[in-house]
Amino acid sequence: MPISMTAALLILTFFLNLASAQEDVRIAGLAKINDGDKKITLTTRDLQLSLFLSEYEPFLQEYQDKRDPLRELVWEELIYLEAKKVLNQEASSGEVKTYSTAFKKKLAADKLWIGFQFSDTEIQTAVQRRITARRLFTLKMGEKASIFVSPEEIESYYVQNRSQLGQRPISEVQEKIRSGLQTLKAQDRFRDWSNAITRTHGVFYFSGYKIK
Repeated sequence: MPISMTAALLILTFFLNLASAQEDVRIAGLAKINDGDKKITLTTRDLQLSLFLSEYEPFLQEYQDKRDPLRELVWEELIYLEAKKVLNQEASSGEVKTYSTAFKKKLAADKLWIGFQFSDTEIQTAVQRRITARRLFTLKMGEKASIFVSPEEIESYYVQNRSQLGQRPISEVQEKIRSGLQTLKAQDRFRDWSNAITRTHGVFYFSGYKIK
């Protein structure tokens, strides 16, 4: 479920307060990722823009059981780095421009968006990352609806959770159960992959943010 912009502001305020005691700080490092000999630092401003993008078009939210916008941004950057290696190409400038134009148009009247005054370079960088990362993500993860759930798994879940399902016949709830189990399997699959690429690159969180 997309995070509300009110919740987003609370999250950003939390990170900013952790990053510095100075009230006028607007940009602070939140996480650092290794990319070979380079170090990529993700900042509060990157997180702000990522939240707007996720409002416009959700990306990784349904693959988590609990929202964590900073970790989503880190994962997106990691998938983007992997995509550049695996696919050996990024989204074209035309794709980035088309997406950026539609994205900015959607938020043109949003006062919160206007206040951040993101540059075209910032927007295009974030959009490039999102489009390219999504491309590899789709290839790697496939469609959630295609994940196989056996009749035995459905029946087992039904037996264990019949009361929560309102004691309805299994024929009435089996598709709901199937969809729920597909979501759980997709989350497990993504968790395994994200853990692997996190170990490959290494991620350091600033400001006392710790991996749970």
